[in-house]
Amino acid sequence: MMMNNNNNNNQSSPTPSMAPPPTANNNKGVNAFEWLAGGLFFGNNNNNNNNASSNSVPSPRRELQSIESSKDVKQLWTGVQDNWQQLLQASSRRQQQQQDDNNNTMEQPPDDDPDAIMTTSERSVHSTTTTTPHHKKPTLSSTTTDDLLSARLLRLRFLLYEERKQTMAAHNHSNNNNNASAGGGTSSTSLFGTLRSPRTPAAAVATVQYFAAQQQQQQRPSSSSSNDNNDNTNMWLSMISHMTELPFESRKVVAHIFCYLAVCGLDGADAHLYQDAVMVPFLQQVVVPDFARTMQTLVSGYHHDVVQQQQQRSATSSSNSATTTTTTAATTPPPPTTTTTSGTNTTDIALHFGSMFRALLRHYSFYQQLVGTTESVTQFVFPFLDDYVHSPNFDVASDAMESLKCIFLPQQLTASSSSSSSNTNQQQSNDSSSSPNNTDIDVTTYNNNMATAAAEFLTRDYTALWDDRFVPQLLCNHTAANNYMTKRVALQILSTVLLTRSNYNVMVQFVAAPKNAKVILILLRHTSPHITLDAFHVFKVFVANPHKPPAVVKMLKDNQVKLVTYLKGLHADKAAHDAQFRDEKALIIATIEAL
Repeated sequence: MMMNNNNNNNQSSPTPSMAPPPTANNNKGVNAFEWLAGGLFFGNNNNNNNNASSNSVPSPRRELQSIESSKDVKQLWTGVQDNWQQLLQASSRRQQQQQDDNNNTMEQPPDDDPDAIMTTSERSVHSTTTTTPHHKKPTLSSTTTDDLLSARLLRLRFLLYEERKQTMAAHNHSNNNNNASAGGGTSSTSLFGTLRSPRTPAAAVATVQYFAAQQQQQQRPSSSSSNDNNDNTNMWLSMISHMTELPFESRKVVAHIFCYLAVCGLDGADAHLYQDAVMVPFLQQVVVPDFARTMQTLVSGYHHDVVQQQQQRSATSSSNSATTTTTTAATTPPPPTTTTTSGTNTTDIALHFGSMFRALLRHYSFYQQLVGTTESVTQFVFPFLDDYVHSPNFDVASDAMESLKCIFLPQQLTASSSSSSSNTNQQQSNDSSSSPNNTDIDVTTYNNNMATAAAEFLTRDYTALWDDRFVPQLLCNHTAANNYMTKRVALQILSTVLLTRSNYNVMVQFVAAPKNAKVILILLRHTSPHITLDAFHVFKVFVANPHKPPAVVKMLKDNQVKLVTYLKGLHADKAAHDAQFRDEKALIIATIEAL
């Protein structure tokens, strides 16, 4: 009994001296349990002696925790660069392995050696099993690299967005109290500590400084010879060109960060804090050195989706007829002149490329380079009209129409979206090869320059744009243009272009063509009320033209009675409560009756 009591006491209150000496087996079990318990319950409070070997290299989970709480922007971008290089290297190894497997599969054994005959599946399995140990990576797995890259990009986007919210709030608060000064002002707390307005956006500036240092390193002769993975290009262009190598969610984050840095100096009351310190340097470092290649890459994002859809349709038709396959493959547009995304292309990439493409078009210098010459229009604009807006994928076609709208109707700035002093980013020089300038001008001058550039482009390439592509491919009733969304957005673009004062020459030339009037008359009888309303806004320009050509006058007179009857009942419900529409319709009817 006494011994049982002693044993019970010893079990209830053990002392370190009475613990059994550790053995090799015990250590192995303790280490396994402490790894599990420490990872799930006790964070990083692990036994230093038992985990000395594992602490020499930080675990992925521990690294993810440090990323989620990090505020060091430069360190985060350095990690993004390292993870991206690891993904490129892994992709290169996979491609090389696939090429080797294909070469092994294509090799045929001698006909006189029956023992060497091996089926395709057996040869593939054999080559995989023999090469897998050789290509096994000693570093982090691809999944872990994806997680680290995604975590860093998400953290960077959070820091940039949170900083913008704080600068906006501090700016508005200081304006409301009317006590902001150059050296201080009203303070508020934020993620970055005490915030005073105006203040320098530290996270955004650190991002720009990182890419500036990267650009300087790439310009050195030694860096160009040692870095073969990104072909001596900046990291942004490398990530955009190989976006399929990024994790799915990271593609969206990359597009968000790019668009934010590209236009952060154009929108918001605190835009003046970001214009010269962030936006202009970012564009000069990332976009300007490789503008043509960047634009080609972004535009080609739509191309890959179109080609993928055409290949799917070709494969479907090949099951019915071999000749159909040959004809379809012959009509497939040639690939872009530059290398873009690799691997299997997906719809989300086209959407991300579209958002980045439209962000760059908000800058006059980039827009001028895009539409300044017929050669650039042929390379960057015509593919939208010829292929991209006709994509069978609704999301891709809608995004392509949105980009086409930004090309024909460049986005205008408003006083509310500019800085408090109405300063915007503008390029006053006509030299298209120069970088964006941070000259401060007012919003009106900026909008006039954009409208003038658009009018020159629409007038210079009128025949190729309107007669050869826009009207026959987007408005006429044939198979390629029988898409409701495409036709409606095209009518909205057309009516806005014709009613814009700077596009007077385009309007005169368009309404003078009888074939254009015939197309609009046909659209007035469309079954969709939305399309008939949009067609009316174009038709009224033909009727209100004081210098109508004889062919258009004859067309209106021949259909005078039918037109008047139809227009009187056109959208009667809208005319009942919309005074402007009612007056416009009454004026058009009176003009037709007076012919």
